[in-house]
Amino acid sequence: MRAESEELRHLAGNKLNEAQELISGTTEKALEAESKLHAADVLLAELSRKQGIADRKLQDAEAQEGILRRERLAFKAQ
Repeated sequence: MRAESEELRHLAGNKLNEAQELISGTTEKALEAESKLHAADVLLAELSRKQGIADRKLQDAEAQEGILRRERLAFKAQ
């Protein structure tokens, strides 16, 4: 009876250790995923900033193109 009880304790201890290792591994993976999500957010913010800059440059170029087109037409009309 005692031997069975000791064996059960030993098995339960092993299972507990396995469960704790799984929890630890899961926690590490969760932290790693959170870190990657943060890095992705940083990259997304940078992309958004650069997209805004590119959009403004495109608007400036289109405005300049319109000015040049009007000047050319005015020059041809003279």
